[in-house]
Amino acid sequence: MTLAEHILETKKADFDPAQFHDRYEQAIVELIDVKKLGMPPAVQKRMVPRIVGGTDLMAALRQSIKEVDDDAWAEKGKSRAVSRNPL
Repeated sequence: MTLAEHILETKKADFDPAQFHDRYEQAIVELIDVKKLGMPPAVQKRMVPRIVGGTDLMAALRQSIKEVDDDAWAEKGKSRAVSRNPL
């Protein structure tokens, strides 16, 4: 109980809402503005593999990690020169 009280005392501060940026509200306002103009909203869809019975979960995990790594390398404009050892 003493530790909890100490943490609460050391962490308490005045709340200033101006310090925070509400990204959710901004995204909603942008979506409404796009709809007002009659344009379709920009939707970024990412293919999510569907796991069905008999799926090798480790293989799916390795594939997912490889796709993320490949995307990161593509963004940097580099080719993948070093191959990774499997998990």
